Amino acid sequence: MFTHEELFPGLIRINCPGDVYAYLAIGVERAALIDTGLGFGSLKAYVEELTSLPLTVILTHGHLDHAGGAGEFDRVYIDKADLELALAHSKLDVRLSYLPEEERGGAKALAVVELQREQCSFLEEGQRFELGGITLRILPLYGHTHGSVCVLFEELRTVLLGDACNSFGFLQLGESLELPVYKQSLERFSSYKNMYDKVIFSHPHNFGDPSIIPATITLCDEIIRGKRTGVPYEWKGDKDSYLLALETDDADRPIAGGCANFAYKRNILITGAGL
Repeated sequence: MFTHEELFPGLIRINCPGDVYAYLAIGVERAALIDTGLGFGSLKAYVEELTSLPLTVILTHGHLDHAGGAGEFDRVYIDKADLELALAHSKLDVRLSYLPEEERGGAKALAVVELQREQCSFLEEGQRFELGGITLRILPLYGHTHGSVCVLFEELRTVLLGDACNSFGFLQLGESLELPVYKQSLERFSSYKNMYDKVIFSHPHNFGDPSIIPATITLCDEIIRGKRTGVPYEWKGDKDSYLLALETDDADRPIAGGCANFAYKRNILITGAGL
């Protein structure tokens, strides 16, 4: 059900059901798990096979494929703005709805318990988690959700952007921020550019490049100013409400090249508001 690979010394990527990755950082004194998958099958038990060190659990945001398994851990850290989202998305019926109908019966038998409010502590911008030889730093990048954060592995000079900025970002969701606000968040995130050389994601295409941040800022700016119209994007059967910044090939990569791309709401106000 779970598989893993070591990306760098001390950093393991765990492939969870539903095509989402959790990350396990193992220091000398402690370990940290970033994200918890959908919550079908015990990720906690799997992690305990990989390390016996005391464990800190961090959620990059509240969506069910990242926070769905959080309930089986005593304490998890999350941005306060995503607390209600995480609690709602950890509900079993919500998690089951993510799966094809024919898979739900078998998955239900493997479901972990739902997350409770009292299990949650709040992250702060710049907060550090010292594991012994590996230091994690929390870097907010709001947009995909109101409380999306990234995790910098300082000694590895590697940043996990999660779903906050990737090669097929989702900004069309009800809990997503509007593009002008997302652009501001990206610009603020740019101040961290000298802290990392490598970029990793929570979904395929796995590895990115630091250039994805300025490239995504450019896409946002072109759309906001009306210089880019996007291409139609169907989401949950709706063919009229959403657009994709760049046309993609069969592997969902931008035909024009690069690794920055996202879906967004068609009715965005092209006013430059918030700039």
